[in-house]
Amino acid sequence: TQYVDVPTFTPSAGSYLGSVSVSIICGTEDATINYSTTSENGPWTVYTAPVTISQTTAIWAYAEKAGCVTSMVGTAIYDIISATDVNSIAQLRQGSADTYYRLTSEAILTFQTSYRGVKYIQDATGAIQIDDNSHVITTAYSLYDGISGLVGTVAESNSGMLQFLPLLDPGEATSHGNTVTPEVVTLAQLSEAHEAKLVTVENVSFGQSGEFAASTTYNITDPTGEGVVRTQYSDVDYIGAGIPSAATNVTAVVLEYNGTMQLVPRSASDLEPYDGLAETGDSQIMIWNCNGVVYVSNSSSDALEMNIYNVLGQPVMSRMVESGMSQFSHTLNNGLYIVTIGGNTTKIMVK
Repeated sequence: TQYVDVPTFTPSAGSYLGSVSVSIICGTEDATINYSTTSENGPWTVYTAPVTISQTTAIWAYAEKAGCVTSMVGTAIYDIISATDVNSIAQLRQGSADTYYRLTSEAILTFQTSYRGVKYIQDATGAIQIDDNSHVITTAYSLYDGISGLVGTVAESNSGMLQFLPLLDPGEATSHGNTVTPEVVTLAQLSEAHEAKLVTVENVSFGQSGEFAASTTYNITDPTGEGVVRTQYSDVDYIGAGIPSAATNVTAVVLEYNGTMQLVPRSASDLEPYDGLAETGDSQIMIWNCNGVVYVSNSSSDALEMNIYNVLGQPVMSRMVESGMSQFSHTLNNGLYIVTIGGNTTKIMVK
């Protein structure tokens, strides 16, 4: 006795945006397929062409062939959703948790980890973390790939991090090898506005020695204040490597934890020696430039006159520097500058 194969459905059951065209196939040659979108008991329609589903629907189907035992009934449920289009991550971040959104523009992948399927994406307007614990996104991407057509919801995690929860796999990358330049910020400037962004903090000192361990918080400082580096993910290549003992530039994605902005380096190459500190010949005076701000640390008790000149000897900036930490908002173009302060002359490179 020959048994007729149970029909199968392509694409498989699941969630789809707008509509989906479903083909029904039977592995038994010359079998007739009957389907219903009403119930598992019919009424039945002979299948001749793909069925377009435009609202959430279950499809039942069985197959029959003369002289054979009719198949059992197969079923598939298609969840058809509608989504609100947004054209930037900034718009997406303003969304509500009870609405599906489709990001119509391209976002660039800046970091990904196997933990919960987490990915960080960014465009010119902002950044957001993708939390894909169900591993809905099955397409493999490389760092700096462009991803288009993301569909899902937004929600705030228990720790306060805004996350994008994907509903569908967006499919193949729409571009490759994009460039994302990290925003250079100080620890004092770091805020919720940088959440999920790729940033660089220069002249960072770690508060301890030893080796990096996974899921560990490290206190750090820069000349403007205090902050945190977090080894949030165990599949990064610097776990077990030595904690930098010298001043370091830290490039990282920004993770929020209960109001604290944590720097999460993506790889060992995100930890680079800092070379922008000016040697003044006086251990009590340090000068550096970061993100349009000139910083001076004067640990002496006296106010000092500071003058900055370009390489042609033309004055660019003149300030009195009080004892302690001073900062001066002044845009310095890229290049070499001569600095005189407290009887010392030094150079700083802006790049």
